[in-house]
Amino acid sequence: MGQTPFKRKAICLLEESSSDDDDDYGNDEGEVPFVGEDLASLNLEKIQRENQYLKEELFKLKQTMKAPKLKHKELPKVTSIADGSDTASNKTETANIGPAGVPSEYADSDIARKLNLVPLVPGTNVFLSPSKLATAGNGVSSPTILTYNLLRVFFKKETISISNYNGGGTAGHTALDRAITSAIIGYVKVKMPQTKTSSITAAMNSYCTRIRNQLKVKENKNE
Repeated sequence: MGQTPFKRKAICLLEESSSDDDDDYGNDEGEVPFVGEDLASLNLEKIQRENQYLKEELFKLKQTMKAPKLKHKELPKVTSIADGSDTASNKTETANIGPAGVPSEYADSDIARKLNLVPLVPGTNVFLSPSKLATAGNGVSSPTILTYNLLRVFFKKETISISNYNGGGTAGHTALDRAITSAIIGYVKVKMPQTKTSSITAAMNSYCTRIRNQLKVKENKNE
C-alpha cells in the first residue's frame, strides 16, 4: 500500500528527531555527555582553592604588619649578649629590652634568627650564638664546668665579681640576672638530668667567689 503525504511527513519528522537526540546525548560509540559541565566544576574548585590560599596569605601579612618594629639603634644590644657582655646596663638604658638584650616581644623572633642567635632554652628569651653554645658544652661532662662556661658567655668578669645567685649578704652582692640564671639552670638540667638545681646555683656562687678572688689577686699585684 502506498504512503499518503501525511504519513511521509510524519516519518521525516521522526528521523530528524532521532538525529537530534544522537547529537545531544551521545551515541553507541561511548561518547561522554556534558563534558563542558565537568570542566566548569574543576575550574570552580581551582578558583576556590586559590581564593583560600590568598586569604591565608593576607592574614599572615596583616599579622606581620601588627608586629612591633625594632629600632635600628637597639640591634647592637642583642649581639652584645652573645659576646658575654653585662646585661644590667642594657636593661637600664632601654626599658623595653629583655634580660638577654632582646625585646620581650621578640622571644624566638625574626630578629634573633636574622642575627643567627639561638635560644639557650626555648621560650626563655635568652639568646647566644651557636658557636658559643657549642664551645660552652664541648666535651664537658661536669654540670659545674658547664655552669661556669655559660656564666662566662653571658656576664663580664666585673659583673660576676660583685654578684652571686641571690644577691645580698654581708658584702651586699648584686643578684645575677634571674632570667639568664634560670635559662642556664634549665639548660644544664636538660643536658644532665640528674643534676639538682641547688648544685647548679652553688656552682654559680662558687664561680662568683673564684672570679672575685682572681681580681683581688690581680689588684694586689698592681699595687
